Amino acid sequence: NPTMMDFSRQATFPKLFQFYGDMVRLRTSARGLCGRGLNVFEANPGTKVLAFHRWDQGSGIDDVVVVANFSDTSFPSYTIGFPYAGTWSVRLNSDSNDYSDSNDFGAVNSYNTTAGAGGWDGMPFSGNVGIGPYSLIVLSR
Repeated sequence: NPTMMDFSRQATFPKLFQFYGDMVRLRTSARGLCGRGLNVFEANPGTKVLAFHRWDQGSGIDDVVVVANFSDTSFPSYTIGFPYAGTWSVRLNSDSNDYSDSNDFGAVNSYNTTAGAGGWDGMPFSGNVGIGPYSLIVLSR
């Protein structure tokens, strides 16, 4: 039985509701997140970081990379693979204080990155991302 959002609490938790809104907008606007293409390329039990590539059409058209950190460790520079070279922009950082009504998130800098030569995780390119503890980031080109 799904739990419905209690919109009567929106005034009390506006940043949390902003996070939900941004997630929904990203889910509906980033076509890659709606596609059937899925490649989990990083599942590191040591760091507890999971990274995967999503796409609908692929071929560099609508590709998205999602990185999730399931540990209490912050990673200011974590190398992952990318399916294509070039600049990948952060579209969502769940550790941002933009989403904390009490401004108590770590606000680890999740930055745009340039994927370049040197494959990683079985992907043809690599780049570095910053990710906070117990958070996720979404990147696209």
